[in-house]
Amino acid sequence: MTIEGKIDMIVRGFGAEGIFNLFLPVLKMKNYLRRDILAFIFFTKKKELNFRYRWIKGYRYDETTVDQDSIKNFNEIYSFQNTDVSEVKLNYYFNKFIELCRKNAIELICVRSAYPPSRLKLNTEDDVRDYFHQACSDKNIPFIDFNYIASEKYKYLDSDFSDYHHMNFRGAQKITKHLSEILKKRINGEF
Repeated sequence: MTIEGKIDMIVRGFGAEGIFNLFLPVLKMKNYLRRDILAFIFFTKKKELNFRYRWIKGYRYDETTVDQDSIKNFNEIYSFQNTDVSEVKLNYYFNKFIELCRKNAIELICVRSAYPPSRLKLNTEDDVRDYFHQACSDKNIPFIDFNYIASEKYKYLDSDFSDYHHMNFRGAQKITKHLSEILKKRINGEF
């Protein structure tokens, strides 16, 4: 992808905020930095002082388990109706991503992480899952949705999550092992 293509993707996809975060990433991460600095100064949350897990969004070591009161207040899973993500925008960037992978001889496998089972029960429709399932099928791209994979060995529980969609360390270890086994099967031609 050319530099112009990258800039176009940032401008069209994220607007002025995306450009700002690209050039000044410390401002985007300021909440994480502030929390880490305060924890270090006041020696709070000592188990979370391992900075190796703290500097990026996504997985970090977390021992928190979602509580029953939070479970009662889970929101529905994101859909095209309750977010500002449109199918048109998603389709545009998904196709760009597929094109980028193919140009660089990268096999694309789409993965959707698990949600807490209590949150899944609240959902009446899962149009984003349906979209990716169909889009991946149409383009012959494997799609792994951990919400719909039957497994005797790996069952995702509410206690594997620290909130309504982030896994804690137990959930992260579980899904990592599960994905590893699936990818091994892929390498061996079983998937």
